[in-house]
Amino acid sequence: MFNNSYFESHHQTYIKDDLRKKSNDPDIANFLILTIKILLGYSDSDNLDINQSLLSLGIDSLLMIELFDKIHIKYNIKLLPENINENLTIKGLAKIIAVQRSNIPKIKKIWFCFLSIFYFVYHSMIIVFYSNLPNKKKDIPIQMDILAKKLLKVVKASYKIHDLFCFQLNPNKPLIIMSNHSSLYDAVLITLVFKIPLLYIGRRNLTKIPLIGKAFQAMGMIPIDRKRIAQSKLDYDAIKNQIQNGKVLWICPEGMRTRTSEIMPFEIAAFRLAREIKADILPVAIDGTYDILPAHTIDFNENCHVDVYIGKLINACEYNAINQMELINLITEFFRKNLGELKKNEQSIIRYNIWKK
Repeated sequence: MFNNSYFESHHQTYIKDDLRKKSNDPDIANFLILTIKILLGYSDSDNLDINQSLLSLGIDSLLMIELFDKIHIKYNIKLLPENINENLTIKGLAKIIAVQRSNIPKIKKIWFCFLSIFYFVYHSMIIVFYSNLPNKKKDIPIQMDILAKKLLKVVKASYKIHDLFCFQLNPNKPLIIMSNHSSLYDAVLITLVFKIPLLYIGRRNLTKIPLIGKAFQAMGMIPIDRKRIAQSKLDYDAIKNQIQNGKVLWICPEGMRTRTSEIMPFEIAAFRLAREIKADILPVAIDGTYDILPAHTIDFNENCHVDVYIGKLINACEYNAINQMELINLITEFFRKNLGELKKNEQSIIRYNIWKK
């Protein structure tokens, strides 16, 4: 799509050495490990895996309340029940605490929110205007790219692309990009990384918002109505037709943003869709957007770094309804492997031009 010099120079502003601190504070993790050992009656010599879920460790609802009380005393943070799911790990809980401990003043977070909304509305007006002009529609992706860059600049965030398997786009094969979803900034990173018009799925009621609804649709949103079965079937068929006509779909198999930055159970509709249209699936793990803006909050954080891992293409035709759990487990494992700090001894191929001209 773009030549090497354009793609690389475009990212140069944001690709920096990974010197920015992530919100995974080892002191918090150590505190949680020590506290959980005390609650469960473990000795100091017992080892706890920070990637193991609290439920599997033996933390029931009563012990969870006691753990929350100790967290409140230590960090003056009140955790709500909706912060917790059955898959929450020690590492995930440490990240929640670290984000909520952010020392950014509330007035500054509100300013970040206002500035982000201003940029979004401003560029939405331009995008809607362009969508009504046949000779300007081709410039909509450029406006989306500019908007994404501004949203990153607001919070002084950086990012790096890790193309682990030297991906190249095959224009003759349907493609579905699957990523994890923990923040509104996931869409920002997907826009910056792939730089082509993408389809994505959104709630139908978003189209009723003046101006914004039209902008979403111009940017590639396909509205769906999950509550009305007949309409949902029509929406599903519309998605299939557009992908078969050459569009690329970006979808998050979790179905919604996770409140804890950890992987939630997948919905099977995306995998059924991939099989029916004989598409390739490209798994993409986005690590760090939760640190910028956790789901359902305005708890913005500055100077965060995001790593985007491009996985290996998977041919959905190799799986059927019987063994589709193998496919789901394969993508889940890819996400879990890459959603964390890069290991110092891990060698990954970092490429910035992943599209053929």
